[in-house]
Amino acid sequence: MFNSRGPVFGFPLEAVFHVYDKRVFLFFEQQLHKIVEEYINRPRYIDGSRSAIKTPAEFINSHGRQLLNDVPKTIDNQVSLLSWILQQIALSHDKRTWAAFDLHPEFRYTLYRSKIPNLRLAVMQRQPESAVAAAMYWRTWPQPPSDRHTRFRNILGLLALSQQVSRNLSRTNPNDVITMSLDLLCEKNDQELRNAANFFQSDKIDFYSNFDFTPHFRFEKSRGFYTPGGTWEHLLTKSELETIRSTTLGNHKGIYLKSIIAVGWRRPIAARKLSEFYLYPKQSLIRQLNAVKQCWTDTRHGLRLKRQATFPSTNSLSQHFFVVSGAHGVGKSTSLGIALNILQEEGIPATGFHHRLDKMRSNPERIRPYNSKGVLRTCWHLLPSAIRYLLRALIDEYTYATSIFSKLFDISESGQIALADRYIYDRLTDLKIRKRPWYHICAVAIFCRLTPQPAMSFILIDTPKNIYDRKQELEENEINRYQTLLLETTKKNNAFLKVIHIDQRDAHSVAKEIALNIKIFLRCKKPD
Repeated sequence: MFNSRGPVFGFPLEAVFHVYDKRVFLFFEQQLHKIVEEYINRPRYIDGSRSAIKTPAEFINSHGRQLLNDVPKTIDNQVSLLSWILQQIALSHDKRTWAAFDLHPEFRYTLYRSKIPNLRLAVMQRQPESAVAAAMYWRTWPQPPSDRHTRFRNILGLLALSQQVSRNLSRTNPNDVITMSLDLLCEKNDQELRNAANFFQSDKIDFYSNFDFTPHFRFEKSRGFYTPGGTWEHLLTKSELETIRSTTLGNHKGIYLKSIIAVGWRRPIAARKLSEFYLYPKQSLIRQLNAVKQCWTDTRHGLRLKRQATFPSTNSLSQHFFVVSGAHGVGKSTSLGIALNILQEEGIPATGFHHRLDKMRSNPERIRPYNSKGVLRTCWHLLPSAIRYLLRALIDEYTYATSIFSKLFDISESGQIALADRYIYDRLTDLKIRKRPWYHICAVAIFCRLTPQPAMSFILIDTPKNIYDRKQELEENEINRYQTLLLETTKKNNAFLKVIHIDQRDAHSVAKEIALNIKIFLRCKKPD
């Protein structure tokens, strides 16, 4: 941290802008506070030897905590949000602005600047040999891996690309981008200290005291490199040192380095990804897979928070919502009707409804504005048919979900409990049994997570033969599979279920068991 009397707060941990910039946050407004909490509690190394870990929360005082509670709704991306967090921390320490270090911010500076007004960049450079040795030390010392040469090429390529991008940024943004030499600062070079102090609007004396040390991996030809352990070691071979010197002079050896330098300065982020894929194809694919998993996790969080924001009383509604499920012909509707009468006779206001309130199926003619005239209609028909079918199915399920919520809200407002004849879990099971198209199944599976969970799902189970004798809608083997899938689907969606076996009982006996379980549940949930 800068021990500075100036207006800049030096954030002591890596800012990790590059990590959050890669992520996709669906319904960003709903995820604002979640991202803030995740960011300030994310552990990071605090020293060059990587021996100590801290979180940003440890540097936030009570005033900073209060400031972080009021996230402006105008922030619409994660880079701006991280900048705002750092600004609040700086203000809580009576500083006007902040400074933080990050991994190759020069590659993303143009992008960051579009999201953070007046953003300035200071690129810290040092001896090329020292920069390469530092990266190699943490990855290959003291036992070099089999791919040591590949790692060396990757590090050297990134160093060369960084130097070129930094030079270009300094030319195009002379007032906002500066390059500083760590070696000159530690050697107390007066001009370098003055330039750095002016850039950070600080006093030269502050920089003089903060750079009063011997930097790790300082290079001397005869002694080698000064390691974090306090010893001097020859971390690089003579051939590697010669390659570094040649690259520094602009004599790039090999197609890899020449390609990186030739095209990388225009698209440094894309060049870095391509170089990593070229050198580490397996690791790059794993990294991309992890990015997809992270994207899916963030999307699920966004959908859940959006649902809670759109339907704020879903949880309270669920406490008075019960479902009777089962295969076609098991006796759901009959048992539900009798259970309603029992509850009403005992003074419990209850009403029932069929889960499929909207009988409309996905219909291309009612999908608006996709079928409207003009550009939208053209764009709609240019989409692949599979995408159009999936969108139609999603719109159908959205209509289903909103109709369920509206019905539950109306019932709750009237002071009643709701009993549904089947639910979305039955619909998903039915689609799988009848082998409906994938997009229908996918859309229903997504909305299984978004619709209100019932307080209790009663699943009626009987032998496939008995069910088939009552209603010949499915074959006996399909009935058996239906019951198995329904149980699995209900459990998978974390819905609380109660299995009721028919066992030759009549509908009145089954209804009494349903009503009894509902009364017990309501009694347990009733506040003292």
